Order: sequence, then C-alpha cells, then structure tokens
Amino acid sequence: MEKINRLWYLFLIGLILRLFIAAFTFHPDVRTPALSSAVLFQRTSLNFYEVAPKISNQDILDDLPLSYFISLPGHMIGRILVDQKTEDLFLRSQGVLFGNPSLWLYLVYVKLPFIIFDLLIAFLLLQIVNFADRKKVTVLWIFNPVSLWVSSGIGQADVYATFFIVLTLLLIKKSRLDLGALSLGLGGAIKSAPILLLPYLLGMATSWGQRLKLTALALVPFLITVIPYLNSPEFRTRALFAPQLDKSLYASLPLSSSENILIVPIIILGLYFIFFFKKRQYRDFLNFSLISLTAVLAFTHFHIQWFLWITPLLILWFVGEQNRNKLLPILGLLLGLLIMFFSFDGSLQLKLFAPLWPGLDKVNGLAEILSADKLQLVRSFAATIFAASALSLSWRTLKNS
Repeated sequence: MEKINRLWYLFLIGLILRLFIAAFTFHPDVRTPALSSAVLFQRTSLNFYEVAPKISNQDILDDLPLSYFISLPGHMIGRILVDQKTEDLFLRSQGVLFGNPSLWLYLVYVKLPFIIFDLLIAFLLLQIVNFADRKKVTVLWIFNPVSLWVSSGIGQADVYATFFIVLTLLLIKKSRLDLGALSLGLGGAIKSAPILLLPYLLGMATSWGQRLKLTALALVPFLITVIPYLNSPEFRTRALFAPQLDKSLYASLPLSSSENILIVPIIILGLYFIFFFKKRQYRDFLNFSLISLTAVLAFTHFHIQWFLWITPLLILWFVGEQNRNKLLPILGLLLGLLIMFFSFDGSLQLKLFAPLWPGLDKVNGLAEILSADKLQLVRSFAATIFAASALSLSWRTLKNS
C-alpha cells in the first residue's frame, strides 16, 4: 500500500481531469443512463424498460439491467447536483441547454459512476503488476485517451465490463477462481465480452466438478438480474436479444451458397482448444484473453468504445515484457482505431464539446463530409490496419506462450 499511497496525486489529477471532461462533453448515448436512473428517482420504479418511455420517448434502453443497477449508487451520491428542470429538458431536448452551467453539473452527475469505476480499474491494475511497474501502469491507464473518452466523454457501460475483466485477472492471480467466475458473470451480465473468457477460467480449474461449480457461479449474476425482467416485451426485444450481438457473426468464408465458416467463432474456438492442451497459468489467461477480445474487434464492425475491453490487457501485456517488437502491433491497433474514430459521425468528435461551445453542435465529421464510397474505403483501410496489427500481436503472444 505504501507505493499506492505515493501515487495519490496521480489519482487526484485523473479525477479532476475526468470531471472536467465530463462537464463539457455530451454524446446522445449518455441519455440512457440518465433515463434509467430517472425511472427510479422520478417514478420510484426499477421497471426500466416499461417505465422509461413514459418519461422520454427519444431513447431506448437496450442494455442489460445490471448496467443500470450498477449506476444507481453513483447517481445517488451525485443526485445533489441535479436540478429537476434541467433533467427534464435533458431527457427531452438537451440541445437547448448547451452553454448552460446547470447542464455541466448534470453531465458530471450522469457520468460520475463511470468515472468511479474508471479510477477503480487503475487501482486494480496496481494490485496486479510488480512494485516497480506501478507508477508506469497508473500513468498509462489514468491518462490514456481511450478510458478518458469512454468514461468521461461519451459515458458508456463498457467501463463496468472492463472493470470486471480486470478484477477477474487479479482474482485469478490470487488463485481465487470461484470469485473470478463470479466476477466474469457480473461482467457478462453487463456486456457479452467477459463471458467469452469463461472457458479460459474453467481451463485453470483442476477437476470437472470444480468447472461445474465455476460455471454455476458465473451464471448466477446473469440469472438474478435478468429473470425479473423476462415478462417485459421491451426488455426481450431491446436488450436480451439486441441485434448488435450479431455483429461478430458477419465476417465469414463461404463454403457454398448456403454455408459459411464464421471467422470470429472459429478463431475463438481454436484458441479454446489450444489453451486446454497447454500448461495453464495466470499469464496464459491474460494472453489468451487479450488475443480473443482483439480477434473479436479485428473481425467485427465494432463500436469504438469496445476497444476499452482490451486496453488494460494491452497495458499489462506491454509492461509484463517490454520491448520494441511489442510496441509496433500496439501502435498499429491505435492507428487503425484512430482512423475509425474520425470516420464515424461527428457526435463522437468535436460535437462532443457542444455543452461548452454550442456552435460545435453543427460541425460535421468525415462521415458527413465524405461520399459513401470514399467513407467505405477509409473504414476498410482502417479495419485492415487494425486486423493486421491484431494478427501480429496474436502471433507474437502465442509464440511466446
């Protein structure tokens, strides 16, 4: 704890920076966590999916229930910042609030839970790495633009899923597979990515009886949080069977007019088999988790914020055995990601700062400026760079494993 105590100033700077970014940035997606909490605070209900349209019909709640539950404690803490009129306007027509200080406070309130978990990830990373690497890891996490953008800029629940992935890594390192399974289950009850790592955790077990127990533990959070909402048509349509889950099945190799080999599943299944037929330690769980999630991104038209899933894994992978050869695939991934970032709509870029400078709300991004065919070429080029870098990273990691 002594080294952590000496790093408090980095956490303080990180907190101030995140609060500043949170106050002056807005993305339409941030209305959904605001709306879900308004269901409780305005209507004293936890029936998010059915009650939310009665408060605002502009947004659809399409995340799993735990992502809304987990925001509630942070929103309870920050509720003193909320002006009721500001919240009502925000949920119906937030554009009229741009430039208004009451909006800045409200945006801090909405994003506060994400910021808390963002900084908690840094704390977990400190527990995983060696004493000598703690300051380096803290700087790499607290000041990396991906975590700043996801937690404080656009405010996404991917921060929660990433937290549970990192918590699982720590628990596995401490040989607490039971708690690790529960952690993966909590992450999987928010986003699907953590559940992809469950077979690796099961591979660390020493018997099939233990594997059955770990599987049951991983299922508990999902079942507890999902079952109460199964009677809700809105939940089943919008969240439980959300269409974005199909994105990873698009990339395929045709065998005939009616058959395809699905690229992402075949890579993931192949990695599972390799993992089970080798000696398995904590470092192997880290490496195979990184390769698997990177493969999902490389062969999927993914949302930019999904990159947060692999960001702490990349940091641990890089710090664990630093050399220039490791830096090259990371830089390639970041280059591909950067091009993708600027090829999406302007609400992810300069428009984010419309709360501070309202005129930015009318600024167009490349997606609005380029013609459809040129935009497709740019995105394809970015995806190719990203996939090539992912393959390089995967080959190097498997070779060293």
